[in-house]
Amino acid sequence: MKQRLAITLLISCAVVNAAEDRFAVFSPTKAFIADFARDGDTIKFTLRKVKGTDTEALWEASYSAESYARQPHVHISEVPPAVVIQAKIPDQHGGKALWFFANGTLVREWTLDDVFELLPREAPKTIPGNATSKKTDPVSELLQNLEPVDREFEERMERDRLWSWEGVLGRLEPIQGKSLFCLWIAGRDTWLGWDINNGAAVPILKPDQDDLNRITRGWARKQVAKNDKQRDERNDDSTTASQFLKLPKGEGIPYEFDRAMEDIEASYKFLARRKVSEDKVIIERLLTAEADVYSSGGSPTDNETSECMLSFSISSFDRDLGDYLLALWENKSPAGDHLDGREHQNPYVYLGKVEGTISFPSPVNEGTVWVYLVPGDQQAGAWRTNGAAMTAEEDIGFGLEGMAHINRLSSPPGSRATIGKGSPQAKLAFAFAGATPGTYRLKAVWDKDTKAASEQNPTKIPKTWQLESAELGPFSVAAGQTVKNLRLFCTNSTGGEMAAVAIKSAVGIIAPNMQSDPNVEHDVMAAVFRHIVARYIPRLAAPPKFLFLAVGEHGKPVDPPAKLLDKLKSEAIPVKPFRAAMIEAGKFVDRDSHAPSPVIQLSSIEWNGEQAIVPGKAFLTKDRVNYAAHKYVVALKDGKWTVFGQQTGY
Repeated sequence: MKQRLAITLLISCAVVNAAEDRFAVFSPTKAFIADFARDGDTIKFTLRKVKGTDTEALWEASYSAESYARQPHVHISEVPPAVVIQAKIPDQHGGKALWFFANGTLVREWTLDDVFELLPREAPKTIPGNATSKKTDPVSELLQNLEPVDREFEERMERDRLWSWEGVLGRLEPIQGKSLFCLWIAGRDTWLGWDINNGAAVPILKPDQDDLNRITRGWARKQVAKNDKQRDERNDDSTTASQFLKLPKGEGIPYEFDRAMEDIEASYKFLARRKVSEDKVIIERLLTAEADVYSSGGSPTDNETSECMLSFSISSFDRDLGDYLLALWENKSPAGDHLDGREHQNPYVYLGKVEGTISFPSPVNEGTVWVYLVPGDQQAGAWRTNGAAMTAEEDIGFGLEGMAHINRLSSPPGSRATIGKGSPQAKLAFAFAGATPGTYRLKAVWDKDTKAASEQNPTKIPKTWQLESAELGPFSVAAGQTVKNLRLFCTNSTGGEMAAVAIKSAVGIIAPNMQSDPNVEHDVMAAVFRHIVARYIPRLAAPPKFLFLAVGEHGKPVDPPAKLLDKLKSEAIPVKPFRAAMIEAGKFVDRDSHAPSPVIQLSSIEWNGEQAIVPGKAFLTKDRVNYAAHKYVVALKDGKWTVFGQQTGY
């Protein structure tokens, strides 16, 4: 759910010793309260009866655990007084999944394997011709074909997936005249039951399953209705059980908030499995939830340098969950009947994703960068006042510091894909996950002072910035599609809400009529020519006596315009038109001197907002491109056309 990943990590990092790993939980009507604390590898707790503003201790109990006390879900029965502990991640408890306590005694504990032994076996499915087939579930088919050694591992992974990924939902309910702990297994859409007095398994018959589904559906609808309210109260611990007992306030968030968000997520999953038509809008509404989960990492590798890039992204657990559950509802999930992995790792069905890079004139290791995914129906520049559909931002210094630490731990010695401490980077990777299908543009701004991030307006536009990109697009995002390889280039500028005129002057925003101006075209091509010469010609064994320039599309070189040659007449190496070259012994040579000379060919300009994209390449021989062909990105810098980056491919 919203910010759940960040919150989970916060708890894991903040709770580092037994003194801090302490919390309390109320029973449903707040008649009882249980106080938990970790002591080494043991979790101890006291069940208390609430009496006004005080409590009376009834009994104490304990159980062994390898994880934090806050991790499991706690269920407190009031009649009779009993406690059921439900592990969130059984592997962190030696495979234990459930503990049952009554009268201060651990009466029964269940491993994850034991729990899943209670699940009914799926009958073979009938196919036409009265024949039967094996289970069509791809995971089940995989398990049948594995070697015994691998099968045990895969079966354990399958059980972990059903418990931790697809999810379970525990409830205390009176059934068959007994007080039962009932556990819904989402991946099998069935209920299991246990007697809370002795922890013994109790089969739940179909009529009781139907009643549980009806009761739980009503509860689930109430939970999802509290979604936004619960988020707003995540830092309010004034009504928590821990506050009631006046326990020391630890770091992180209250246990009740984490538990409530888990219940809300399970509720969405439950409603999606029930498929009651009036509940479908609840799932669909998740697709437009606010994107507010910011991630920072360094997995992408720059294709040009083979270096690991700092990456950052914006996503939404609610959107991911909604896309996944709606696909499950409409039988469109690529994973069939199962949830393969956590929601945010699955391929989208109704939403899309946008990925790209942002380049700077020189490497940066500080400041904040914002990238805006702007609706395509807005006018150019409207992002300043209207904001964006999604905004990704990154504190570069903080991100690089984290990347340096991770890479030192995980990268093999001598690996190029590493980042030193605070190592500046000229290119960053960004992503927008869970974008609504539509037409968009991209825009980026950067400011050296990270304080600008705290002074932005409600639309997440900082008041000032020092670098900005041209608006890129428009481009379309389709359902289930990932738009890749979008490239932004920040140019030197001074910008902000109070400096719109300065932006246009310093960056040189290009009007449509300038794009068709031959003088502008010649200036752009001259800039690309000089860039290629400066980058590649020094690599030759000896400097050539001449350079030949051709224009035109691939395979159809022609002489450049006279005015373009005129702009290059003062170059250090004389530039001649393509017609002055000839092929001799498979090489390009000068017709007069027969001296080998490279040919540089430039193709038509592609305008992308304020940027010019110019394909260019260099030849030494007739049939061999000696240097990789690129599309060069050009923009105005201080009134002069300058190459700011390149795209691989011609």
